[in-house]
This record gives sequence, structure tokens and C-alpha cells, in this order.
Amino acid sequence: MLTKRWWQLGIGLLVGLVSLSWGRTGSANTVGFEVAPVASKYQIDKAVSYYDLKLKPSQTTTLAVKVTNTSTQEITVHTAIVPATTNPNGVVEYQATADGKNIDLPADASQLITTAANKITLAKGTSKIVTLR
Repeated sequence: MLTKRWWQLGIGLLVGLVSLSWGRTGSANTVGFEVAPVASKYQIDKAVSYYDLKLKPSQTTTLAVKVTNTSTQEITVHTAIVPATTNPNGVVEYQATADGKNIDLPADASQLITTAANKITLAKGTSKIVTLR
């Protein structure tokens, strides 16, 4: 009899916890915009969300990214090439490092890649393509 009561209590708690979390949605994107790569004809694996290109030595190409405004107001996005690092918490940060250039990088991408515009303005819910050379 006591075991049956514990089972009922356990099931009741489980149903209660599930019903409390039902219908709640969360979003990690608090920046107000998204950036997605546009696949290049030189892309090795088109299923990945980063550029992995097969180019001949000294060959150049134009790349593109789609910038989408996910906020409820007009925004201005500054376009620049900056190095990405991972902080001690495992979060990717896109800002200059205090100790300068990373010695593991074979080249400084900000010196090799240029953007057509320094900044773009997006109305709410719109997208623009930014080209990189």
C-alpha cells in the first residue's frame, strides 16, 4: 500500500513538472541578427555551415554571407573580418585579443579579406547579401 502511494506521488510530480515546462520556448539569439554563409561553387562540403574551399594556389574568389535582421526594429550591422577565439567558458568571441596575433594562425584573415561595405542597414525582418573578397 505504501509503495503504491509513492508511485502515485512520483507520477503526480512528473506530470506537474512536465506541465510547467510545456509551451515555453527559448532563444539564445539576443543579438538581433543572424549571419549565414552562401555556398560557393568551390565549397568542398556544401552541408557544413562554414567555408571549406578548394582553390588553386594564388586563386581568389568572392564569398557571400546572408545577414538577416531578426529584431523588431531597424538595425545597422558593421561588417568586418575579425578573429574568433574561444573564451574559458567555451563561448566564441569575435573581438581583438589582448595579447595580439595568435601564433597558431598561418595568416591574418583581416588582412586578406575585404568587404564591399563597412556597414549595412536592415529593416526589421529583412535580409541582405554581403560580399567578401
